[in-house]
Amino acid sequence: MIAGFFEMLNRNGLIVRLFCYLFAAVVLFYTLFFVHHAHPHTWLEANIPAFWTIFTLIACVVLAGIARIYGAAGIKRKEDYYDI
Repeated sequence: MIAGFFEMLNRNGLIVRLFCYLFAAVVLFYTLFFVHHAHPHTWLEANIPAFWTIFTLIACVVLAGIARIYGAAGIKRKEDYYDI
């Protein structure tokens, strides 16, 4: 069941990617116009609109890149790894 779900996501990569971009835009819009920023804790919060939303997006992209590098370095194995 879960394998079928991931295969469906893999087949519809463009739609999934567009949905993720749309969701990120909605979160950014919500942060800019509806979140109360009366008492910022840092200079970055005070001077960069939606700082934490942008910071989180960049952190997720960096973590996904690190995971991809680890996978390419040999952590990811072929499906027939145990069939020697």
